[in-house]
Amino acid sequence: METHYYNLNRKLDKLQREKQTKRKTDTHHQRTQFYTRTVNLTNIRLSQEELALLNNGLQYSNEKPLKKYYINLIMETEQAIRMLDNKMQAPFWILATKKLKQISASDNHNNVMAKRQTYILKNINSKLEKENAMVAKGDKGKTCVIIYSDVIIYSDVIIYTDEYNKKVHNFLNENNFQKLQIDPTDKYQKLITKTLQHSDLIVNKKQKKYLTQKKPQPTDLRAQIKLHKLGQPIRPAVNNRNAPAHRISKLLVNKINNLLNLRNHYIVKESTALANDLTKLKIEENHRMITFDNKDLYVNIPIQEIFRIAKTLPLENNNEHTSKQMITLLEVTLQQNYFSFCNNI
Repeated sequence: METHYYNLNRKLDKLQREKQTKRKTDTHHQRTQFYTRTVNLTNIRLSQEELALLNNGLQYSNEKPLKKYYINLIMETEQAIRMLDNKMQAPFWILATKKLKQISASDNHNNVMAKRQTYILKNINSKLEKENAMVAKGDKGKTCVIIYSDVIIYSDVIIYTDEYNKKVHNFLNENNFQKLQIDPTDKYQKLITKTLQHSDLIVNKKQKKYLTQKKPQPTDLRAQIKLHKLGQPIRPAVNNRNAPAHRISKLLVNKINNLLNLRNHYIVKESTALANDLTKLKIEENHRMITFDNKDLYVNIPIQEIFRIAKTLPLENNNEHTSKQMITLLEVTLQQNYFSFCNNI
């Protein structure tokens, strides 16, 4: 519970810092909007109120009625206060009681907009269901795309579902994906557990329990619509949070950076670093800048080539056993190359 509230406070502090930075930036520079917040690829007519709600973006959360969260708020407040020292609890009980009463008293006055937005949201969902459409995420600019659909509701592009599924299936066929008859998640989970037991030089005993997913599930494929490209293809995106190898993958990123001597001489970490490097270049009149764009980069990375490179790169300050365990973990992790879409693996 202490970790839970620590993470919440850290998120709140981050939001406050971002808001203050945003205010300072807005006073000196006019904000530029490069992409339309909502793109409607269907014939569904939306009112100004409905478009305004969609334009709030993917991360916008409509306020819930007080009765739906008030009891949980009281319980979480009580748990947080009980974690304090006994001498400090009494004044916090008084402050919390006053604040909870204020929230309860102000509910009838401040919840008008939330009720209106809830009504508008129901109207949007009704129109989408009637026309067999869905909301999908745009690839650039956090755009909401409405597209015709029949299976998934996702945000932020409005599009017909059958058109959405067609784009996904075209992508899968073009990249030679194969349908599996059996879900390999359970078998893969057992392999990961067994590998962790033999990776004591990489993972300690406390980490092993955390790195093992309790209820692993196949990753879900989501498609982001590339509105800026001809034919509006998709960019595939999968959510690995519940996948068997999710936590191990995060661990390996740090381990590989520390254990492998990677020759990252030509890698750009961020746009600011690139801009700084470009200012140091001496550019002549006959110089030209060329950029290349790899199509579907990640799905075309050769896995066997990754193993070969990882084995041949020099390892610093590590013995042969440590190197072998790390390569074994990497091989097991990269076997997680499946996903689910429309109840298919």
